[in-house]
Amino acid sequence: MNHRISKKIYKRADSKLKAFIAANHDKRTTYDIAKEENILSGLERSIFIAKQDKWAKRINGIVDELKTEEQTISRNEYHWNLERCVTCLVDTPTLQELLNRRKENHATSIIVSTRNNKDLFKGDVSGLPEELLNIPIFSWNKRNGTYITIE
Repeated sequence: MNHRISKKIYKRADSKLKAFIAANHDKRTTYDIAKEENILSGLERSIFIAKQDKWAKRINGIVDELKTEEQTISRNEYHWNLERCVTCLVDTPTLQELLNRRKENHATSIIVSTRNNKDLFKGDVSGLPEELLNIPIFSWNKRNGTYITIE
């Protein structure tokens, strides 16, 4: 069949279906109505359903491609974030390094806690246990003596 003729038949079928939806306040799609109701002639019905199926197949193909691409991006993003995190850990100072670099006017009484506000140590610097001196610190305020790590 000529493409122009089938296009006209499709448009006529589509307008009939939309008029049916408007008149009956139907919530179904034009595709569902074309399959279930006897509004269209045999030729209109077959052309309309064939074109709808063709477009649905194309859209599903695009969706599948996007899902595959999203999974690839997610894996790549995961590895990039992992690499960035490892780099961050390498560059992160330990508590010992930070305490050695602080000035005399900074607090001698300190708090070492986790990001979840769980205190690991609270007190004078001289009483710090050895294992806490070697932990990486990700955020700190030397003036008030607050050091935050990951547990």
